[in-house]
Amino acid sequence: MNWASAAALGFCGSSTSELEKLTPMVADVANANDECLLLYYKYSPLAEANAVDAVRSWYQKLCEGLDLRGRVRVAQDGVNVTIKGHAQAIQEHIEAVRMHPILGNGEAIDFKVAPAATSPDSVVTRETGMDKLSVKACKGTSDLYMADLGSHGFWQEVVSLGPRGGGTAASLDRTAAHASAEAFHKVLHEAKTSGSPTVLLDARNIYESRIGQFQVDGISTLAPPIRSFSDLPAWIDSNAATLRGKRVLMYCTGGVRCERASAYLRSKDVAELVFLDAPHLLPMVYKAPHGAGNPDGSDAGVQAAATPRRARRAWLVAASDIATTAEEAELIREATPEERASWGFEGAQQRTQTEGWAESLAMLVTFWQQHGPFDGLLGFSQGSAVVSTLCALQDVGTLPAPVKFRFAVLCSGYPSYATEHRALLAK
Repeated sequence: MNWASAAALGFCGSSTSELEKLTPMVADVANANDECLLLYYKYSPLAEANAVDAVRSWYQKLCEGLDLRGRVRVAQDGVNVTIKGHAQAIQEHIEAVRMHPILGNGEAIDFKVAPAATSPDSVVTRETGMDKLSVKACKGTSDLYMADLGSHGFWQEVVSLGPRGGGTAASLDRTAAHASAEAFHKVLHEAKTSGSPTVLLDARNIYESRIGQFQVDGISTLAPPIRSFSDLPAWIDSNAATLRGKRVLMYCTGGVRCERASAYLRSKDVAELVFLDAPHLLPMVYKAPHGAGNPDGSDAGVQAAATPRRARRAWLVAASDIATTAEEAELIREATPEERASWGFEGAQQRTQTEGWAESLAMLVTFWQQHGPFDGLLGFSQGSAVVSTLCALQDVGTLPAPVKFRFAVLCSGYPSYATEHRALLAK
């Protein structure tokens, strides 16, 4: 799993009248006439004929009209923007992008705003090219066959992964989850205290990583000695063994490189398995030691206190097994092995386990929102019944967002006996 770091924002004061003219995002960092920096990117398909030129021309006109300076790059996979100007102009630019039919399109963009630290005519401003406006369409970088293009051709990329990464520009559905700065540090702390296999991966070039890196005791920080982002795929391929079996926390300067790099990493045979417990708590079932409990010395059908106590959970349950109150759930959790043994066991229990799907699906959606995306699902026993149902929901187009996956593995399973699931699977 990959995590893109969040850029820090600076804050300064402003008068009430000026603040009323600005959105909170811009007002928090500058007065209306102060110089601000705006950094953002958006991966959005622009592969249709003339789409790149149309968006480039739109940016040129918008930025010139607002007297904004900096760099705008437009490619077939989206845009990458770093511009500078008065706070009021920066806000108008943000509002225009949000309204754009392709770039905005109802989706949130992570606009990063900060006060400009240098004057418009400073040496640093000139050396970094922020004293003028440059709006360009990116050149093609990979003469490879692209399935989405349907031919051999150059794929224009906002940030190039080079020939090895050719084609992953069209596979950003593999991009790993983002994390806020707070969540990023929380995951680092949890990894440090739990000792779970974790590495930090700096997705920047060597010039940037030399300036500073995340350093956490007990967690390795990997800073590839690359001069260009397009060198990263080769480094990942050469260091796959180091990354395999570990959680990878990745960071860059704004997220644009992490999205591409994480999609490439997840396309390799470097996998992370995340296990999720079902939401419904059930009575425990125990099996006695051999030869105990029956007059003939057999153990057939006998349940006793031979196993350590552990909560038993399910995705689908019989109506009689649902704990409707917190007190009932606590009784199930704290029952003695002898009490659990008296509850009985039904060999064909799956036929009666048809309730509780709404709660299970809601839990999956929440988990996906917090920890996804995931490439695939694996289900065992009743878990297979759940996974097959999710496959069917995805096939008919009714799987709740953001749940989406590319493959499923079913082990020792059976189809759900819930009426609505049987009808769905019959399709």
